[in-house]
Amino acid sequence: MAVVYLARDRELERPVALKLLAENLAGDGDFRKRFVREARLAARLSHPNVVQVYDAGEDDGRPFIVMEYVPGETLAHLLARRRKLPPSEAAALARQAALGLQHAHDAGLV
Repeated sequence: MAVVYLARDRELERPVALKLLAENLAGDGDFRKRFVREARLAARLSHPNVVQVYDAGEDDGRPFIVMEYVPGETLAHLLARRRKLPPSEAAALARQAALGLQHAHDAGLV
């Protein structure tokens, strides 16, 4: 549905995550509406386990969302590298994700 790039905010001189609606979906009104709705709802969230939305808009017909960049390893890369996690570490990561999802759910995003 979308692609995410590591970008740089030139004005504030900081890295950001730039989420663009997939090019093949940019012309689909339903996907565009969902993407814009996601940006609006996500911008209202403020939680330590949810990335912050800085901006949203459209460039050359493609909607975008500018979000907080969180450096580090993704869970997918961590699991590929380590194969499995100790139960306590897996539980701690799951708890963090669940708290962020609960906050997003409470706001009507998921």
